[in-house]
Amino acid sequence: MNIDYIQDAGHGWFKISPDQQRSLGVSEGTFSPYSYIESDGTIYAEEDCDCGHIFRAAESKGLELDINHINVNGDSWVRTLPRCS
Repeated sequence: MNIDYIQDAGHGWFKISPDQQRSLGVSEGTFSPYSYIESDGTIYAEEDCDCGHIFRAAESKGLELDINHINVNGDSWVRTLPRCS
């Protein structure tokens, strides 16, 4: 499974689409308020405590993650999104 890892100077997030969430068996309620969500349901899982949910779910389903690193100068636009609740 291909997922993006978006990182700015201070933090990073793993982007997972609604389809990827269904494949992994995770949803907005899986993640803490340190993660963000777009209006289409795409989640940006915080790198420190919430990304573990993605890695454990992938491992339990036998899915290999192929991570695409995206570096952002300054603060990432991800920070402007609503937080997961």
